[in-house]
Parts: sequence; structure tokens; C-alpha cells
Amino acid sequence: IGMVYAASVVACFGFGICMTSLMSFCTMTVDPKFRSAAMGTYQAIYSIGMFMGPVLVGVIADLMGMQAGILFAALLSLTGMLLAFVLLKRSVVNEEPNV
Repeated sequence: IGMVYAASVVACFGFGICMTSLMSFCTMTVDPKFRSAAMGTYQAIYSIGMFMGPVLVGVIADLMGMQAGILFAALLSLTGMLLAFVLLKRSVVNEEPNV
């Protein structure tokens, strides 16, 4: 059980760093007059994902088994990571933040 607690601590720190970085990037890459709209959009998409993600994985797990649900979540995370690398690389190259 100690490993579960340790893994949870590491995951929470990673989540905190990720959320802070994403919110900061969200405000740095838009015109200052659209920052509140960008944050609202970010939070809305995040909230939809927090609600629909477990529902969708639960449905998949019920239909095809727990391994399929976990595999779906892993593939979705991997896709998001790859998409972020491609899009962030494209948007950050030779750009200065709007301050």
C-alpha cells in the first residue's frame, strides 16, 4: 500500500505542474483582451473531459472489460501528448509571449 501512496503523491505533483503550465500557456499565447475568454474555454473543455472521461471509460470497461477501458484511456492520453507536442512546437517557434 506504500507504493500506492507514493505513486499518488507523484501523480498529484505531476498533475499540479501540468495544470499550472497549461493555464499559463493558455494566457501567454492569446491577445491580452481575450485572456478571460481563453481561460473560460480552457476550463469548459477541462470540465467536460473530467465529467465525460470516467463515463466513457466506464462504458468501454462494461462492454469490453477493464483492460479495454484502461487501454482506451492510455491511448487517449498518448494521443493528447503527441498532439500537444506537435501543436506547441508549431505555436512556440519564434514567438514571444504577449505580456
